[in-house]
Amino acid sequence: MAGAYGGQARRERPRVRIEETDDTKTLVVDETFASFYRPGEIATHCVWDAIAAPILWLAPKRRRRILILGLGGGSVARLARALAPDAEIVGVELDPEVVSAVSVKNVSHSDSFFQGHFPGRPIMPGVLIIEAMAQTALLCIFGGKVVDSASEFLFAGIEKAKFRRAVVPGDQLRIEVKLIRRRRTLWKIDGVVSVDGETVAEAVFTAIITPPEGP
Repeated sequence: MAGAYGGQARRERPRVRIEETDDTKTLVVDETFASFYRPGEIATHCVWDAIAAPILWLAPKRRRRILILGLGGGSVARLARALAPDAEIVGVELDPEVVSAVSVKNVSHSDSFFQGHFPGRPIMPGVLIIEAMAQTALLCIFGGKVVDSASEFLFAGIEKAKFRRAVVPGDQLRIEVKLIRRRRTLWKIDGVVSVDGETVAEAVFTAIITPPEGP
């Protein structure tokens, strides 16, 4: 059933789109038929189905936040944006040569911690910025299959923590981590958080990652 559309339409139409009729949905990627859906049914079982199906099965109002983990996230992000135009897209890119990762956090007035920190002057708590670095490192280590996914990740120490300016609603945090040393179960991780290219926080922390116990 694969086919391509006309050349003039190819230049004018978006790279990823959903064409809907009364009871079907067709996914078109780069003007090429990709997947065909009926209510509750996937018809083609192609690679795009693994990405699109979990989103399409959710009611539109539940498509609020999508995490994309791994290289090649640009194409996946375009598809996710077409399926859920109002969702927050959170990307984590993994570097296969240097164990590192980048994630993005959009800071909003609706974040619950602003209710008490501080009344009249909302500032993201520094401890949560450190936690964001740790969670990005966790995604890097476990998502990149560096260790067994059943292992435990625990803080062992924090060094050189600096907060250079306040993080406030409307900021978009770019969280970068790099694993700089490993000795048995101890991992040393360097983290930097920036907003619009300006460093707002940095720290070096140590984690203990213990493998799962046998049965």
